[in-house]
Amino acid sequence: CVACALRLRGDGTFKVVQFADLHFGENEDGTWGPKQDRESLALLRKVIKMENPDLVVFTGDQLTGNNIRSNATDYWGEVVSPCEEAGVPWAAVFGNHETMPFQGGRRAHTNVEVSSTTSRRSLLQFDMSH
Repeated sequence: CVACALRLRGDGTFKVVQFADLHFGENEDGTWGPKQDRESLALLRKVIKMENPDLVVFTGDQLTGNNIRSNATDYWGEVVSPCEEAGVPWAAVFGNHETMPFQGGRRAHTNVEVSSTTSRRSLLQFDMSH
């Protein structure tokens, strides 16, 4: 609900739910990381359903960018999917982990060499070009 107009409720209130430090993408090639992501998604859905917010704000470290070998955009899609499903507007502020450079040799399924000095912006631009 990217273009939704934000409005006060009839009683003059406006409810915001904030999520921080979900760290999607940690251990993406292992077992505990994907399990942690699934559990985080279940919690997001539960909180959004329980609280019925007017806006969800993600405040930093929703992704662990330095661990993500695959497309970071896909992880963002997962993070915001409970908001999209519920029709709740959302906003995000990046933290240090979203903008950290990838750490760990070659990216999976590519011939692009990356190092600890490769910027997250460069990786996102590469992701968007494929």
